[in-house]
Amino acid sequence: MTAAAGDDVIHMVSGKLTEVQEMVQKLYDGVNQVLSWVPEAFLRLIEPIKKGMEEFGKIHLKIFEDINEFVQKPGQVDLLREISKQWSDQVSASLKDVAGAINLDKHRSNIEWEGRAAEAYKALVPGQSGAVTSIQGAADKMVTALDSLANAIEMFWVAVWVAVVTFAVGLVGAIAGLAGIVTAPAAVVGIAGVASVVVGLIGAAVTAFYATVQPINSQVQIISSAIDGLGEQWTKPNNGVDLGDGSASDGDGSNWEVR
Repeated sequence: MTAAAGDDVIHMVSGKLTEVQEMVQKLYDGVNQVLSWVPEAFLRLIEPIKKGMEEFGKIHLKIFEDINEFVQKPGQVDLLREISKQWSDQVSASLKDVAGAINLDKHRSNIEWEGRAAEAYKALVPGQSGAVTSIQGAADKMVTALDSLANAIEMFWVAVWVAVVTFAVGLVGAIAGLAGIVTAPAAVVGIAGVASVVVGLIGAAVTAFYATVQPINSQVQIISSAIDGLGEQWTKPNNGVDLGDGSASDGDGSNWEVR
């Protein structure tokens, strides 16, 4: 179990849950066998066993319903980590290269050219480089958010795995306790108690998961809004200089002049 990660944990829970369902059936079969013949001296134990199994039946159905609901929509830990890596490698890293490439000290325009357009362009570059850097920062935050979400899903399933294993261990003990009518009541009461603990473990896992994911969802929304608005930060010329005017034959002088 310690070596399992990502989607493997989800598959392990699903497999263990099938095993537990088979064990529950063995428990019922064992109880029915015990109750099929009870010596007269122990007839008083029948009712406690029946009541205990009624309580256990309600709890174990809730356990299976809850976990099966999660299994239907388990999340995709490995896919989230793959997407996070793509954001890191293909978006953030590329933007970092672009931001560095458009820094003013990397340009030859202010070395090879002068004039009104050259000066105007020089004023634009820092703002444009800053906008790219802002996009890269948003991409880095998206990487962190995706990784955090993947980790939250994985830890949720680890917690569910612990709950299912706890249930399985309790069932083993309960089935062994059905060896005779004398030990059967304690076995039934014991597994009902274990089942209650399992419900509590699952509830705690759900609470912890939502407590972790809600801030991540809010963060992703903020990042998405920031990315949507980054286009507005792209610096454009507003000083009346036509950067596209490089012609000297149109009746006025060129805005670009070779040094």
